[in-house]
Amino acid sequence: MPPIGYFDFLALLKHCRLVLTDSGGIQEESCILGTPCVTLRNETERQQTIDLAANILAKNDGSGLVTCINHMIKNKKRFTQPFGDGHASERIVDKLLKHIITKERANDI
Repeated sequence: MPPIGYFDFLALLKHCRLVLTDSGGIQEESCILGTPCVTLRNETERQQTIDLAANILAKNDGSGLVTCINHMIKNKKRFTQPFGDGHASERIVDKLLKHIITKERANDI
């Protein structure tokens, strides 16, 4: 399969049953999209995904890989993603606008 664009990748990730990865970013994205993840590494910097049971580590040597895959496919637990609600930029703009308006009013005095 040829390389695909980011948005096409996200669509595939959202609609697959499971993702196998060694990428930290994909661990986060799969968690946000609600797709179970098996990470092909011995450790991860995305511990939140492990704590939520949205992700499991399979050892680099391949031992236990099938067990991890079966566990994540059978695990129907719904998890919530820990990376915010998607509205951070709106809150930042609101705070900035309030700050600017307050400064402008102070300058008018």
